[in-house]
Amino acid sequence: AIAGFAMALALCTCSSTTFASASTVKPTVNKGLCKLVGPSVVATALNASMNYPTTLDQRSTTVCAYRAKQESGTGVIIRYETKSSNANFAKTKTTFRHRGQKLAAITGLGDEAYYFSETAGEVTVTTVVLRSGSLQLLVTGTATLNPIGSLAQYALTQFDSKATSAPTTTLPEQSPG
Repeated sequence: AIAGFAMALALCTCSSTTFASASTVKPTVNKGLCKLVGPSVVATALNASMNYPTTLDQRSTTVCAYRAKQESGTGVIIRYETKSSNANFAKTKTTFRHRGQKLAAITGLGDEAYYFSETAGEVTVTTVVLRSGSLQLLVTGTATLNPIGSLAQYALTQFDSKATSAPTTTLPEQSPG
């Protein structure tokens, strides 16, 4: 089970165009984007009690890793890449295909989306990748498509609501005079 999750973590990082040195990736404690999906949401989807996520930030990419409180090997990774493009999305897709993944399209999730699953023993690891505007979101975890797809939809909805509710600064109108 843990090997499957480790494999998912390795797959999660493949779409980065540059690999960071250890000094540029900084683990933090549940900051920013990782607050969008609380451990209780992940726990409900996976039917397992979850810890708060470990966060890794690197420029425009944030990875949130959720692990079960019990040593069950259950976990989820949510990866937000906020400055993505159609070309980056296509490159990620090609990379997964080259690694032998059988990709299937998902309709109605973001601008475009796909998923793949692998089963090792009794553990299924599913990955959903979607693009919505300049956001590329990858959600991978030890579950089938329905719970992982639900988490991807929830994460996208939360991200969109945060982006649209961000405070804006407006200049006061000048009165003629």
